[in-house]
Amino acid sequence: MPILTEDDFKKYKSKLDEDGYAVIKGIVDADKSKEYVSRFWDYLEGLSVQNKIDRNDPATWSGPHWPSNLHGIFKNYNVGHAQFVWDARAEEGIISFFQQLWETKDLLVSFDGACMIRPSLCTKKSNKWAHTDQAPLIKIPNANGKFVEVRDFPCVQGLLNLRPCGPTDGGLVVYKGSHKQHQQYFIDKGSIENKNCKWIDSTDNWYKFDPDSEEDNNFLSGFEKIKVCCDPGDFIVWYSRTVHYAESIDKKNSLPMAHRMCIYVCMLPKKYATKKDYEKKKTALQDLRTTSHWPCIKIKINPKNPRTYGDDQVLDNFIIPTEPPILSDRMKELAGVDKSFKFIKKGREGEPEMKKRKVD
Repeated sequence: MPILTEDDFKKYKSKLDEDGYAVIKGIVDADKSKEYVSRFWDYLEGLSVQNKIDRNDPATWSGPHWPSNLHGIFKNYNVGHAQFVWDARAEEGIISFFQQLWETKDLLVSFDGACMIRPSLCTKKSNKWAHTDQAPLIKIPNANGKFVEVRDFPCVQGLLNLRPCGPTDGGLVVYKGSHKQHQQYFIDKGSIENKNCKWIDSTDNWYKFDPDSEEDNNFLSGFEKIKVCCDPGDFIVWYSRTVHYAESIDKKNSLPMAHRMCIYVCMLPKKYATKKDYEKKKTALQDLRTTSHWPCIKIKINPKNPRTYGDDQVLDNFIIPTEPPILSDRMKELAGVDKSFKFIKKGREGEPEMKKRKVD
């Protein structure tokens, strides 16, 4: 897709500002979307050792066949640095949106993961993990290098949708307009005035609303809950202040092959990055680890391997692909490393590198 026209961008930005989210249509064409779906499956099938995953057999999409995930979101297994994920980050339409959003070409990209929601995850619809991905106060460096506290920082997350995503197909749910009350919610809770509250700082940008809290339920009931529907190749964007969650496939959807696939992408201007941010990004890149969706401003690096919770199958049934991605100069720039950056080889030269997982 070519760079968004000024009129198109204004239309999507207006929708984003008013509702807290927007669906940018056809940022990747249909054929390219199918290619990403196929490559996502190539990646998943390549993880399994004993109980093989088969894209054509839904019976292999669960149990010991399936790698560890959270609500369908993969944060481990080096997924954030799989070649297909990096290629998605470098899509011209996605980059151009963030360039227009931030009015700069000097951007950093997050090392997010990817998501697949399967029919086997069908559960009763709920908002049990409705959350925001931003603290009420964010500390960012100003032009003089000093940190200043900012309220309502306009961080925008995104996902590249790869498959048809209708009302019963699972996927992103947003509370329309909730970003406008983000500050007020935490003011009412006393979080901002309480200097000892962890939410005064951006060390933790994830906040889950309590489904058993009358106060939280009353707050959420004030917004229209929208199941975002979209087509393959659409790019969904939303403010990190917007309350949202990923919903399972509805039980009413009887299609055995139904599944939702997407790749997460977020970009922020380099001017907000600190020396420590760059060091963390380089470490995460070299170790092929994913991060939180924040490309800078106190990055959280996820573990290379998933938690086992006592289930050794999570380790024994899969292998981690350790062949690093091939990064273009533009990808390296988005990653926050020099063009001279090279991955440190850990295996024999010229061999695809695969290894059994070990707990970090």
